[in-house]
Amino acid sequence: MKHFLTISELHAKQIHEILNLADQLKYEKQRRTPHLLLQGKTLGIVPGSSSSRTRICLEVGMYDLGGQAVSLPADSLRDQDGSRIRESAQCYSRFVDIIALRALPHTVLGAFAAESSVPVLNGASDLADPCGTLADLMTIRERCGSFAGLRLCYAGPAGAASNSLIAGALAMGMEVATLTAPCRETDGEPLLLKGWTLFENLADAAAGADIIYTGPGATWGEIDNTITSAGAQDLLVLHKQPANRGGELSEQVFADHAQEIYDQAENKLHVIKALLVKLLRQ
Repeated sequence: MKHFLTISELHAKQIHEILNLADQLKYEKQRRTPHLLLQGKTLGIVPGSSSSRTRICLEVGMYDLGGQAVSLPADSLRDQDGSRIRESAQCYSRFVDIIALRALPHTVLGAFAAESSVPVLNGASDLADPCGTLADLMTIRERCGSFAGLRLCYAGPAGAASNSLIAGALAMGMEVATLTAPCRETDGEPLLLKGWTLFENLADAAAGADIIYTGPGATWGEIDNTITSAGAQDLLVLHKQPANRGGELSEQVFADHAQEIYDQAENKLHVIKALLVKLLRQ
């Protein structure tokens, strides 16, 4: 794995290996056990727009691993000029050991990675959010023990999160009920994989679900106790924050499932650390 741009480029065994390492790093952080696996390494962060959780995870993660993180300008990438992308990639990769790009078009990400001499990590593009999906999968595995036989209801908006999450869930053998048709992470074309079913009604999609996933901008109606009661007895509710309580999910549902939602947010730190280690120590 030279770069990490989409969840689709991984098979189930590779995903499990990343999650296993993330579990170990989480265990060590919780017990304040040093794990300085990347001493002397520098991560360059190229933010296409302002960020909070992803940037924190990148900076804290690199610090935890004994390295450092620096910000690199994104101005030369926003206009999507091929020569400027090539120049920036070749230049930046002489300064740092690994580069994370966020909130830029996926075409820019691919072109940048093709010219970079160091690993490139996708912190979320317009078409793919693979780090977020790994955090989601880590949370599901922690809570459910495995992915076998699980049904995921996706009730969030169309975009990077849905593209990556549905691809990741299918890779792990989960059944997917979705209210938005997924697209390929690489080019935005329709996803042709089997294993997902498109619904028009939130209640129908949520029926029998083990996990309901939503996020800001969802327009399928509020996920309330009536919707969650149609799911499995040990239903998980996950949310790509920030949450609009009283919007895509009710205050009560958020309160009832806050622990797994905040676990999901925390787990992004641990999967990003695992990816940094995998990319720099392969």
